[in-house]
Amino acid sequence: MALWGALACLALRGALSLALELAHHGDLAQAGERLRAARVTEFLLALVLGLVLAGLGRWRVPAALRAVPAATLVAAYVSGWLGGDPSRAVALDTGLGRLAWSLLALAALGLAGLLFLPGACARLRARLAPGPALGLLVLLLAAPQFVPARAARPIRLHTTLRELAHEPGEILRQHASGAPGPGLIAPSRAVDPAGSGRPGLVLPPPGALRFELGDTHDLWLAGGLGVDHSMEEAAAARYPGHRVRFELRLDARAPLEFELPLAGAAHWLELGAGAGLELAGATTLELATRLLDAAGREVVPPDALRVGFGALRLERHAERTRARSSPTTPNLVFVLLDTLRADRTSLHGYGRATTPELEALAARGTRFDAARSSASWTWPSVATLFTGFLPEEHGVVDAVRSFLPLALETLAEGLQRAGFTTAAFSGSPLIVPEKQFDQGFELFDASREGFLRRAELVVPPALDWLAARRGERFFLYLHLMEPHAPYIPLEEARARFAPAVPRTFDAYEMLAWQWDLRSDGFERDGRPRTDAIVSAEQRQWASDLYDASVWSADHWLGVVLAQLAALGLDDETIVVVTSDHGEELFEHGLFAHGHSLHRELVHVPLVLAGPGLERGRVVSGPRSCQALGATLLRRLGLELPEAWPTRDLLDEPDGPLFFSTEQGWWKGRGGNPLYGIALGGRVLHWAPEGRAWGGGPPGEVALYDLTQDPDEREDLAAERPAEVALLQALLEQQRAGQVRAGAALDAPDAATLDMLRDIGYIGR
Repeated sequence: MALWGALACLALRGALSLALELAHHGDLAQAGERLRAARVTEFLLALVLGLVLAGLGRWRVPAALRAVPAATLVAAYVSGWLGGDPSRAVALDTGLGRLAWSLLALAALGLAGLLFLPGACARLRARLAPGPALGLLVLLLAAPQFVPARAARPIRLHTTLRELAHEPGEILRQHASGAPGPGLIAPSRAVDPAGSGRPGLVLPPPGALRFELGDTHDLWLAGGLGVDHSMEEAAAARYPGHRVRFELRLDARAPLEFELPLAGAAHWLELGAGAGLELAGATTLELATRLLDAAGREVVPPDALRVGFGALRLERHAERTRARSSPTTPNLVFVLLDTLRADRTSLHGYGRATTPELEALAARGTRFDAARSSASWTWPSVATLFTGFLPEEHGVVDAVRSFLPLALETLAEGLQRAGFTTAAFSGSPLIVPEKQFDQGFELFDASREGFLRRAELVVPPALDWLAARRGERFFLYLHLMEPHAPYIPLEEARARFAPAVPRTFDAYEMLAWQWDLRSDGFERDGRPRTDAIVSAEQRQWASDLYDASVWSADHWLGVVLAQLAALGLDDETIVVVTSDHGEELFEHGLFAHGHSLHRELVHVPLVLAGPGLERGRVVSGPRSCQALGATLLRRLGLELPEAWPTRDLLDEPDGPLFFSTEQGWWKGRGGNPLYGIALGGRVLHWAPEGRAWGGGPPGEVALYDLTQDPDEREDLAAERPAEVALLQALLEQQRAGQVRAGAALDAPDAATLDMLRDIGYIGR
């Protein structure tokens, strides 16, 4: 009985864990690694549970009463609630978790009935001998060993050479309402790879385009095709039973044809089932769409239907053997602590001990006292860290232009080409594969739960991944959300830093503060009226909870560093820790981030430690995190990608630093692009569309002297016009020389807007 109970529970637990892993990230190798890492713990728990179930079987009470605690114990074990790792537990705050729990409850009741109910169940139990049970249990424990490990496979490289959606093409046929062009196509409102929006070519039927490809030797055509979910209502009302035919013709060859219904196409159809199509020397590509009625006849719709080809690109495919790590060929671990402003870290002299782990790391490496992010919010800043380009160059600047261009070579792609095994574990709902941030990563484990995916769910699978990478040369990107609002720290951190915050205070309430302050937090002449929106007591609660969240992020950093030490990888791993931006805590009358360029939003911590990096060094001059990628590649002994900026954080001369946000708020008005430059202790903020309080002509600037006013309180623009003219000229010269990657799209998809609204990035 004990063996069969353990076998049944272990089988249920393994099946559920595997299913949830695959549903979350779809990577069989990663799921296998996690099953292997947990097999001993799961076996011991299952065995104890089997013994408990056997004891319940001898309990002299009615069978129904025995079945209730048995079902409860089985459900608690299979759901993962009896384990100490919340990342392996079924989450009840997601749709997938609730579905899994419902199925689990039915399975637990069925197992309890099998074990305890009389009649046919009793006869079945009598036939279950312990010998076969033991054999099946051993087989089940060994099963994870047969899941293929990633290390046994070569690295598959996919290098994008051209993005066809960004090119005009020759129009052969078009719908009467207008020409085809770049746009977003979203087969559903889901935030997942199958249904979320993708930049591409909107080609309303009947439409056709031709592209000159040039030399396509060893090249592949990758991408997909789909029907936007906005067609559902029109299809039901005006086009019942209609479908769209997509045609691809290479040179004079027979066209490849694909069909999707105009209604119900809630997924992308990937070319070559995701592998792409080999071009085999073709020099031209023709794309066409046609609308077919229920009888299969082509019809010309009066409407410009939103259908087309997504992320269509030319790629070069190659394979690379996996490199081995050593002290001279080190690994790279990149930890990004989202929303961490430098002056709230004890590393930078803050009066509360918020970052002891970061201090310890800095003591054995190099820290930067005046590092600046390239933007004051996540999308543009992380895109800069990944590519080395400023936001105006890589083009990831707002909800419409939120896709990292495929033609830009990323840090991960450069490392992968050198033989690094790569993985990313992201708690941010913005840094996800759907926004093309997965370029160069074999595994990208991303948030599907908004800001609910805290570090306790992100770090444990990353630790398992690290344990399986010993000996390989790897790159791990870890994106933790702890300092981001709503501030939800660990209990120990809350007790240390925020004991006075009432338990009744809802941290999610603060997500609305930023919008209330922007709309009603200032008088018409610019005087702040913060108290009318957020009381002094609430502001103190937010400050304390932020500190507690910073400590929580630092705690999880320590967990990662401890894993590296336990694996013996300290001497062959470079660790970099930084943030994408800071956080305003009411210093200039506002809250959160993205709305301005003040120091609290762009001054971030930056620490590098590991082989080849000087211990205990402090770099005090201003440095831009734009150069971080190039700096890391050099320290790893690798070539920089072609066209990457070449500045180095460790030896670059003093020069102007640039930063920006296109989601800016300026003197009572939102939606203003803001551009900043820092040089020689002076900082200029320029709002080309900004206006003075009460109105006036567009074009506003603010000048600050950091040597006398580090908190940027006193605007000196009117007093120092010569300095303003110099800095503004440098800023305009920089912007004039920038070429934006990618293409301007027409509108964000609904799923992106829903996500941004849910996490407080846009108002409701």
